[in-house]
Amino acid sequence: MKVRELLEKLSKLDSELEVVCFSEDNGSVCFDITSVSAAKVEKLRLEDGNPCLSFKMDELPESVAILEVTADF
Repeated sequence: MKVRELLEKLSKLDSELEVVCFSEDNGSVCFDITSVSAAKVEKLRLEDGNPCLSFKMDELPESVAILEVTADF
């Protein structure tokens, strides 16, 4: 999802609502957003097929928006 698409969807909601992330992968897990930023990353897949981001290099090819989340409300 692009930032533009996320903003469009959020703009249709009450701006006073709390934002909570939810994932059903490997059971139901809820997350609270703790920060929002941008970073240059390389998107990878580990040997087991799980997605991963590499932040190790300064000259990585792609900038992405990062939502830092925690499972602690």
